[in-house]
This record gives sequence, C-alpha cells and structure tokens, in this order.
Amino acid sequence: MSKQRSPVALYSHLSAKLREFGELPTAFQQRSDKEPLPALELIQKLQNIVWHEQLAPDYDERTKEQLKQIYTDLDRMVYTMEEALAICVLPPNSIFQASIRGYNESLYRSSQLLISFIRSYLDPMIDAMILEAEKEAQPMAICINAYKPWDEADPVSVFRELLTPPRAEVECVTHRCGSPNKEPWPKCCGEASAAMSKKMEEAYFKEKFNL
Repeated sequence: MSKQRSPVALYSHLSAKLREFGELPTAFQQRSDKEPLPALELIQKLQNIVWHEQLAPDYDERTKEQLKQIYTDLDRMVYTMEEALAICVLPPNSIFQASIRGYNESLYRSSQLLISFIRSYLDPMIDAMILEAEKEAQPMAICINAYKPWDEADPVSVFRELLTPPRAEVECVTHRCGSPNKEPWPKCCGEASAAMSKKMEEAYFKEKFNL
C-alpha cells in the first residue's frame, strides 16, 4: 500500500495566501473595466490549485472531503466577487455604496472562516510533527516544505538522472585529455564537463517540453 500524501504543505500555502487576500483591496467601485482585480485573481488561482490537488491519487478520504469543502468555499467567494463586479456597471448611489460595502465585508468574513477551517486541520498536524521531533534525544526543528503540485517532477531527481546516463551512452564516448587529476569522464577536464552539462540541458528541455 502506497504512503498517504500529507496536506501540510498545501494547507500552509492556502492559509498564507488567504491571509494575503485579507490585505488586498476589494473596493470594486475603484476598479476600471480594464483593470484586473487582484483579490479575484488570487482566489481563482487558489481555486485552481485545490481543484488540481483533488486529482491526486494518494490523499486519504478525510483529506479529500476537506479539499471538497475548501473548493466549495473558494468557489462561493469567486461567485460573490463576480456578482459584485456586475453591480459596478450600475450608476453609483447610496444603495450601490451599501451593496459594495456588504460584499467587501462578506468576502473578508469568508476568507477568515476559511482560514479557520484550514487551520483546524493544519495546526494538529503541525503539533504532531513537533511531538514526533521531540521524541529524539535532542530538540529538533520541523520542516514544512514549500508547496508544489502533486504531479510536478522533482528537479533534483531529474538532475540526478541526467548525471547518471545509461552505461551504453557513456561507453560510446571517446575522450582523451592531459588532465593531471586523472578523474573519470566527464570530470577529467573543463572541456568534458562543459560538453556533459550541455547534453544534460538538452535532455532536460526535451523531457520538459516534449521536444
């Protein structure tokens, strides 16, 4: 049975970005038709992240249910902002001002509730990590990795694969140099190292962009 994926990095990322949302201006009446709304762009980006994470095959059922709820809440926030933007085309009046103020307050409240929901699951996981670290003989720091999509290749692994090309490929390379350090190819000299680096870059871009 494969190891279950931990949502700690994802939830930490969502929580931090939602706190940023609370600092972004959502004064819709100050926005021109051609000017993007940073608050809307941020929530749509988070919504796309959560949608993508729901496709991960190795989250447990509990996490999948949490992701569904988070996506629903983000979707509700997007709908609220789009609804507010539609009102912006109306001539400003007292009712208009009250409506915009109500939307702003509702969005801020929604973001805070969603942060609380995420932290209600994230904080116990972090506490468990701390307790696990404290079991060691000496105090240890815990590490929460930066978020990256579940299906994104690890660049370190890709680089390591390129450093160890197939044996047949290595054996077909003929290189002679007068380097006194007598290290095996491609570490024997700068010329060989440069050639290998170029080959690694070409292989990486072919793999990355399906060339």
